[in-house]
Amino acid sequence: VQSAGMQLEGRWSMKCAWALLVIVAVCGKTCSGFVPTILPTFSGVARMAVPSRCPLSPLLLSTSKRAVAGKGSIKIKMAELAELEEVGGVALTHHYVKVGNGVVLHVVEAGDGSGGAQEKSAKTICLLHGFPDFWLSWRRQLPGLTEAGYRVLCPDLRGYAKSSQPKAIDRYSEVEVTADVDALRKHFCGEDGMFELLVGHDWGAACAWGTMSWYPNLAKKLAILNVPHPTRFAEGLSTPEQLLKSWYIFAFQLPLLAELGFAALDGQLIRRVFSSDPDEPLDTWELDRYVAAGSGGMSGGINWYRAAGAGLWPANMPSVPGGLIKMIQTAQGVKGMPKTSTSSVRSQIIEVPVMVLWGKRDPY
Repeated sequence: VQSAGMQLEGRWSMKCAWALLVIVAVCGKTCSGFVPTILPTFSGVARMAVPSRCPLSPLLLSTSKRAVAGKGSIKIKMAELAELEEVGGVALTHHYVKVGNGVVLHVVEAGDGSGGAQEKSAKTICLLHGFPDFWLSWRRQLPGLTEAGYRVLCPDLRGYAKSSQPKAIDRYSEVEVTADVDALRKHFCGEDGMFELLVGHDWGAACAWGTMSWYPNLAKKLAILNVPHPTRFAEGLSTPEQLLKSWYIFAFQLPLLAELGFAALDGQLIRRVFSSDPDEPLDTWELDRYVAAGSGGMSGGINWYRAAGAGLWPANMPSVPGGLIKMIQTAQGVKGMPKTSTSSVRSQIIEVPVMVLWGKRDPY
């Protein structure tokens, strides 16, 4: 029975793999009609989803599951894992902060000032993760930053891990997620306080750019990892080369496709990405927590992409005819751009010092 089950699972995995490849390729071809070839799209999906030892093998043979997962179960839920009390010798404090509109963010705090809102004078750094990460992606930076005397905040952004995961796509607009960051500033630094430094990677970087555009006095400095300024990003996304690298952005626009793919792969796609992309694969215990972080569903993180596709991150996307945006918003159930809670006007110019760190081998 077990052998038959493995064969059936393998056949369904293969079907899912080919279906995903075809759909993503067609989507990429449709959204960028001038693109001369779809091979890079196939390559991008295959690199993440298909075991390297055999490009045509099924994605999820049970033997490969055990090889990647190690001793840990692949069906781990976040609620089943105890909150880490320390990492890399750094003590951690966990907070659940109400940021408004029914959203609660899980925030991990480390370094001087542990104890929350009472230590408002501490020099505070806020680190914003990307997709499909959560707060743990910053664990290697915590020892150095805390030894330097900083208090460090690592939130799970809305839609991720232990933070609230609103279902509506318009709850992931630039207006709302940047307001989350400002709410964290007020909670930990006081109404008139500032972060010493705001840092963002991937979607966290887009959020950091947007936050400093809406709230110019939120942080004294800004550091960005591998995401250009929104204006430059929009220009780059208009080129064939970047469109091919960003094939997944278009794939994520299709309702339920990405969620079904992640669910069918039962955590193995997450394990494979974080085993193959980094120079040094993550430890097994880290992979277990990444899988657990997505056990409640991937819709929250994916909805950031859908919000961008629906025009709710206008500074980050190429110019698109208004009629097309309306069609996309109707299909996504989006009513339009939410109203901002700040009285300031969004500025494309960042007035504080900015450092952009760029990894040249980033495949995305």
